This record gives sequence, C-alpha cells and structure tokens, in this order.
Amino acid sequence: MKTLILGFGGPSPARGHVGLEVARGLYVAVGDPDVDIIEAQDGDLDLLDLIAGYDKAVVVDCVRVSEGEIGAIDVQGGVRTQDPFVLREFSLQQGEVFQIEKAKRGLTNINSTRLFEYVYLEVSTVNNRPFLTIRLKERPSQLVRLGLRVDNERNLQGLVDVRDENFQGFGTELGFLLAGGQRNLDAVLEYKVRRLFDTYLTVGVSGFYRTLNSSVYADAPGQRENHWDRKRVGEYRDIRYGGVLTFGTHLERLGDATAELVMENARIKSLENAETLEERYQLAMVRFGTVVDTKDSYPFPGKGVGLRLSYEFAIQGLGSDISYNSLSLMYESFASWGTRFTFHPKFTLGFADKTMPLSQQFRLGGQDSFFGLREDDQRGRQLLVVNLELRYLLPIRLLFDTYIRARYDMGTISANPEEIKFSTLRHGIGAEVAFRTPVGPAVLGAGQSFYFSKDLPQNPIQQGPLLFYFMIGYQL
Repeated sequence: MKTLILGFGGPSPARGHVGLEVARGLYVAVGDPDVDIIEAQDGDLDLLDLIAGYDKAVVVDCVRVSEGEIGAIDVQGGVRTQDPFVLREFSLQQGEVFQIEKAKRGLTNINSTRLFEYVYLEVSTVNNRPFLTIRLKERPSQLVRLGLRVDNERNLQGLVDVRDENFQGFGTELGFLLAGGQRNLDAVLEYKVRRLFDTYLTVGVSGFYRTLNSSVYADAPGQRENHWDRKRVGEYRDIRYGGVLTFGTHLERLGDATAELVMENARIKSLENAETLEERYQLAMVRFGTVVDTKDSYPFPGKGVGLRLSYEFAIQGLGSDISYNSLSLMYESFASWGTRFTFHPKFTLGFADKTMPLSQQFRLGGQDSFFGLREDDQRGRQLLVVNLELRYLLPIRLLFDTYIRARYDMGTISANPEEIKFSTLRHGIGAEVAFRTPVGPAVLGAGQSFYFSKDLPQNPIQQGPLLFYFMIGYQL
C-alpha cells in the first residue's frame, strides 16, 4: 500500500513551519520504501494533484487560530452537493465565536453523511477574524448494485438496486430495489431524508410489493425405529403490498431507533393443498424498533454484538381489519480466542396475541435458523430459539479463507402461549464448511433435529431426517 505523508507550511504567521518540520523529522525516522514524504508550501500544486496515485494520505499542518468572531464560511470541492446542506451539518455559523471543538464536531457531522471521501477545514485570519474554508471531495452517489444468491430452498435469486444517495445535492436518498427469484419477489421504491429540518431525526417514505412462497410440512412416520420424518404436503404464497412512513434517529456508534406507520394489504393464497390457510386482511400497524450492530466485519465477525428489538401493534382505529400486539427480540454476540476460534451465541424470542394473522407470524426452520428443519417448516405466535455456534478458521486456505462451523439449536414455536413448555423443545445439531469468496459466503452444511419423548423411556431420543444445505452469496 503506497502512503503519502504531506507536510504543509508557509510564510504566514497563521500557518508557520511546524508541518514542514514534522515532515522532515518523519523522513529521517520512517525509512519505509512504501512511504513518500513531501513538503508543500502555500502556492504549491492543488492538494488533489499531490495525493493522486496514493492509497493513503496523511496531512500534517499547523494553524494558529484566534477564537474570534467568524468572518465567513466557504465550501470548496462540492460538485453535486449544495452548500446549504454542508453548512447545515457544520456546527458553526458566520458571526459566531470560533471554537475548535465545535469545528471538529461539525467535520464529524459532515463525514457521518458518508457522502464524501474526505473533509477538512482550512482557517485563515483576516483583520484578526477567522475565515473558514470547508474542503471536501464527493463520493460517487448515483449507484447501481447487482447481486446474486443460490441456495437449496429458493434456487437462483438476483438483486438490482438503483439509487441516488445525494438526490438533488441535499443529502436525500431516492432508490428502487428489485430482488427475488422463482419463489420470492421484493420490489421497493423509497425516499429518505437524513435530517428532518434542523433536528437529528431521519424520515423516509416507501412503497413495497412482496411475495414469498412457503411449503407446508406435516409429520410422517420414519423408516426406522425412533425416527420421524417431515413431508411436504402443500404450498402457499404470502402476498403483501402497501406503504411505510418511517421516523428514526441514529444511536451514536451503535445503531438506529425507528418508529413506523405501516399500511399493508396482506393475503395468503393457496398454490397447492393449502386452501384452509387462505386469508386476506388490510392491516394498519405502528412499529417501534431498535437495531444495534457493533460487529467488526461481515459475514464472518470476530467480535461485537447484534440486537434487534421490535414491538408492533395493529388497531382497527387506524383502518386495520384486525387488532394484535407483537414483541420480538434477537440478541447475538461474537467473541474470539486468538485468531482462529470464535464463539457465537444467539437468542431469539417472539410473543404475540391470538389474533395475529398467519402472514405476520414468526417462522422457524432453515440453514440459519434451526438445523434439521426446512426453511419456514413451522409458523406460530410464540417463538423461543437458542443457537450456540463455534467457528474455526482453518490454517490452510482452500482457494479462499475456509471456516468450519458447528452449531447446536434448541427451541420451540407454537400458535398459543400455553403450548410453550419445556417438553415441547426441539433440538438441532449440525456442521458447515464455509468459504469467504469475492461474491459472498459459500456454505455447505448438514444437520439433524431431535427431541426427547417421555412416552418412550427406553428410547427417549426421537431423531429426524438428516438434511443437507448449501448457499452461495449474501442474503438479498
């Protein structure tokens, strides 16, 4: 990686020669062939010309500043971005007394929009008054993202995401996402505002159309003693469309908190032998949620936590055909020993009342949910799942970084609260080999589910079928 250390200086008393002296000292101390050290004085080439061709640049400068009344604030480097948007994010205004801490906070605010490759502040003094220049370079904001995923449940899926993350230069976002395959579809048109007026609230409005095909499974006798099986007996389609109004705020260095008003038409349509499940409702829901994510990387974190908490309710007073309440919680953590072993516990909990319709119910089963069950094997209003995973990074690479994962699952799901009992707990155990590829994780795995039966004290362990899983690509 080619690195540039750029020492600035000049004849003006405000700037001085400190940056030049530091650069000269580093030239003697560093002695690295991949590090270039350049001295630059006032009037030299433009900064962009100096740093061109380097992977990383460190600028050393010194400015003497009098904390007087700010004479003017200028913005340089914006192409699409409007100056009022940048100045709104900056913590100081013309006529205020210059304070270095507020200036730092303002630069942090501008950087946190993620619209710029770099942002820095130049301070000059005219008639003993500080004049500020905010210099920045924009990131590309008109983007097209493409994605692919293959798995054993939904086969080939694709994604196209077209959006402008700096719409009209005011930091708002306009995007359209289309994802899915033969058994699912997700289409979303959304508009987001990063700051509502002068508050730190975000606001968004979106329209969506989603379909999801799910198989219906039923118990079947096993081919061997003390074994059970699950067979596919039907299929239905979950169809939803509507709109969402979202208000949110960012939790510093943690995540986001949101409040949503959701107007949704939900329908369950039978595709094969699922006529008894058909339903159709118009739902008006209010949803409060918090997402916390401190994981250090994706898709194979080494440390950090993840939290997703949601409470929603539908009431007829808002135009909903039915009323219900629902609370869900997911918590996971990652802890590593050395560079190869990582322990990943995960806890998922969901509770809802008896009026919650099938389209909104919790799901259990699948490669990432519960070993030994197919995707969405069961649905219900009460959910309790514990996953304990141990991951090991192999010392050799099989083309890519290669991991071995083993996981134990324990949980239950039911339609009614009184059915959540220790005796209804199912268990799952499985192992996977995973690769970190350029197109996302590639995972091959196998797992089996089992439970303990009090009715058969001589052979209490009842085993399910051994299921195989595979997937390539990120979750769409």
